[in-house]
Amino acid sequence: MTATNDPKTENVVDTSGNLRVPGDYRTRCQFLGSWPVAADQGQGSKEIHVVYASPSAVAGTLRTGGSHLALYW
Repeated sequence: MTATNDPKTENVVDTSGNLRVPGDYRTRCQFLGSWPVAADQGQGSKEIHVVYASPSAVAGTLRTGGSHLALYW
């Protein structure tokens, strides 16, 4: 991710390296999908990945006609 001095840009990584999302991301962002990650041993999954795209990522992809979304907060 590229650093910016734009005051409108929200920090998505805190000083400890933890990712953060806006509190209203479920209503503000576009849900793209989810999938399980298989457990290392036995049946079941150890994680579920849920993916959302920010409004600017969706708008940029639609504007350029691209097939990949990039994260822009």
